[in-house]
Amino acid sequence: MTNCDLFRSVFLPDRKGQTFTPAQIKEIMLAESDIVPGSILPNDHAEGNLSPCRCAKNRENDPIFDREPNGNYRVR
Repeated sequence: MTNCDLFRSVFLPDRKGQTFTPAQIKEIMLAESDIVPGSILPNDHAEGNLSPCRCAKNRENDPIFDREPNGNYRVR
């Protein structure tokens, strides 16, 4: 499973529409997946990052998160 697959399996569909801080995302991912801690980068799975995951290269690729103005992330 890729990191993107792990994020999807943890956050979709059950947490769709909910907003989380980066710390909350890290805590959830550590508790509910076998992801390597250094790979918990929600910004990689949201539109607008300089080096995004394939899921977030543009809105048509279905990013997992929307970046909120306050630094939090909303599950799409």
